[in-house]
Amino acid sequence: MAIGLDTSVVIRLLVGVPDSQARAARRRLEHAIERGESVIVCDLVIAEAYYALQFHYDVPKAEARRMLMRLVRSGVVRVAECVPQVGSGHRFADVAGSFPCRKRWWLEGGDLSHRC
Repeated sequence: MAIGLDTSVVIRLLVGVPDSQARAARRRLEHAIERGESVIVCDLVIAEAYYALQFHYDVPKAEARRMLMRLVRSGVVRVAECVPQVGSGHRFADVAGSFPCRKRWWLEGGDLSHRC
């Protein structure tokens, strides 16, 4: 079995507020680990969390990247492509334009507003 984390859950795990929701998110994550469930975070959630950390929680870009990279590299979650197929056989990357480039740019420490 697998569970997927949405942006709000990732944010709660990273910033710890609101406290009750952060505790619930941690408990569910711990439960999933105990049961051997896969914990999946789609790449779009990582991008959304990056923006949310900056614009809603005033986390500097470099710190937001560090927080998310720590989560991604923790071994607790697996990052998956958000939408492998959209509509008539088009890949999400084809529909979203430069998103894979933006993800790579972010992982390398760049600015997500960059257009490839």
